Amino acid sequence: TVLATNTSGSATSAVATLTVTTSQATLSSPLYTNRQFRLTVSQVANLTYVIQANTNLSTTNWVALVTNAAPFTFTDTRATNYPQRFYRAVYRP
Repeated sequence: TVLATNTSGSATSAVATLTVTTSQATLSSPLYTNRQFRLTVSQVANLTYVIQANTNLSTTNWVALVTNAAPFTFTDTRATNYPQRFYRAVYRP
């Protein structure tokens, strides 16, 4: 049940069910081939994730590259333009 209270009083809900799911993406199958970097994003099907990239983990300058619903495969065709590049998938509600 949930109890909500404010200056006008309080109300208690009927019995309810709460379901909690994780939205953290699973990144797998990394592969660098033919001058391209590829990875697979999965976890909860149909959740939307933004693939972001950065050349330095000590900064906050992450650049959004693509937005898609899981599961999907991302390919960075510009990977060779950078001496090093880091990737992450961020859940987008």
